[in-house]
Order: sequence, then C-alpha cells, then structure tokens
Amino acid sequence: MPRVIPVTSLDDPRLAVFRNLKDRDLKSRHGRFIAEGEFVVRRLLRSSFQTESLLLSQNKCDEIAA
Repeated sequence: MPRVIPVTSLDDPRLAVFRNLKDRDLKSRHGRFIAEGEFVVRRLLRSSFQTESLLLSQNKCDEIAA
C-alpha cells in the first residue's frame, strides 16, 4: 500500500516539484509523463507503469483507495 502524505498548505515545500510542471519536459528529459483526471489515473494504477507520485484531494484519495 502506498504511503499517503497529507498536504495542508499550498506553501508546503513538497509541492515544489509539481509547480510549473510541463509534460513535454518530462517526456524529453526523463521518459516520464503526467496523467490527469480520475479515469486516466485509475487506468494508470491498473497498468504496468510505475507510479512515482500522485497529487490528489483527500476525497479522491479515499475513493481510489477503496
């Protein structure tokens, strides 16, 4: 089970990695990609791709974990 780390402030330094993130930069430099939307995230979690991190609201986190 993945570890859930709650974020209570937009100033949380752990969010820095998500600021100004561009999908094209991830693909060209790191072979990574961004998945957005509930349907796509659910498919990603069922796929063979390794998930590095998810940024979710508490409600969505609870729904996906169920």
